[in-house]
Amino acid sequence: MGNSIFVGRVSQWKLNLLTFVTLLVVSVTNQYAQDGQLSQLGVMIFAYLLTMIIGLIIALATEPTRHE
Repeated sequence: MGNSIFVGRVSQWKLNLLTFVTLLVVSVTNQYAQDGQLSQLGVMIFAYLLTMIIGLIIALATEPTRHE
C-alpha cells in the first residue's frame, strides 16, 4: 500500500525533472534558431527527439528494480 504512494512521488519528481529539461532544451534550440543555424521545423523536431530520449533515460534510470 505504501509502495503506491512512493511510486506516485517518484513519478511526480520525474515529471518535474522532465518539465525542467524540456524548457532547457527549448531555450537552447531557440538560441540556435536565432543564430540561423537551424530552421524552425528543425528546432521543433530536435527538441522533441532530445526530450523523448532524455525522458526515456530518466525513466530507465529511476525504474525500480523488480527483485522480489
